[in-house]
Amino acid sequence: MISICIPTCNEGENLRRTVDSLVANTPGLWKLHEVIIADDGSTDGSVEAVAAAYPQLRIARHPTPTGTSAAKALGADSARGTILVFLDSHTYVFPNAIDLLASVAGTHGIATPIVGRIDADTWQPSQDGGHGMFVDRQRWNCGWLELEKLQTTDLPDLRITYAIPGQSFAIRRDVYDSAGGWDRGLLGWGSDVSLSLRLWCLGYDLHHVIDARIAHLFRTKFPKNRPHVGWWQIYANQLRILASIATPEETADAEARLSKHGDALARAKQHLGATSATIPRLHLRLARSLTDYWTATNQA
Repeated sequence: MISICIPTCNEGENLRRTVDSLVANTPGLWKLHEVIIADDGSTDGSVEAVAAAYPQLRIARHPTPTGTSAAKALGADSARGTILVFLDSHTYVFPNAIDLLASVAGTHGIATPIVGRIDADTWQPSQDGGHGMFVDRQRWNCGWLELEKLQTTDLPDLRITYAIPGQSFAIRRDVYDSAGGWDRGLLGWGSDVSLSLRLWCLGYDLHHVIDARIAHLFRTKFPKNRPHVGWWQIYANQLRILASIATPEETADAEARLSKHGDALARAKQHLGATSATIPRLHLRLARSLTDYWTATNQA
């Protein structure tokens, strides 16, 4: 079974549009897949509306908002499939994209699509899009890579990329579990960065499927109905990610880069100390280091 997990929080009509495109462009959806709406405390009635339109949906709920990473984890926890597909609740699914991603993930562990843009006014998806991704060492977010910069494989429709697009990708369940899944302790930001680095350092190759296409409604800031994310939360997330996979030397280097942020960094360290017991620590199982990652992505 393929489990399609859609985390959402007060997405309004966007959620219905996402599910509409999924249903229209995924043959045999309800016979071969399950679709889970992971509701992160929505209060706008959008989840109830889409559930009424599509009673086949499975609904999992947080009573109050807990953040993006925890919402994605809720969907995974509720899933029964051997392949997990994650979709943001403001995406457009192109024909056969889900099955292409699931097929590659079943063989290779992880599969990522081309990601285009949705026009916010017309909800029309673009026909172009970004291919590969990488974690930016300076900004600690995911940036795009041109197709020509991705490593080729023996198969013409697959490339090797360096980060997952958090809004849409597929992963085999055993690979997801091996990496510790989504980190529920992250504060509003960084779920894709965290999981990407953990997967890569564990030795998994992230496969980009050049024939699978998803479009996404990109935003320049968090919606007004979401909790505010400040700088100290961003730094706390960086430190938490480092605690999962970094050597003491790699952590010291990163903290030196953040040292100019004074009070915000101090608050981040205090939060990290209070929540350290929940960090997915993978050091004894790593096949590659964070330093190897910066070298592989030309950021050493």
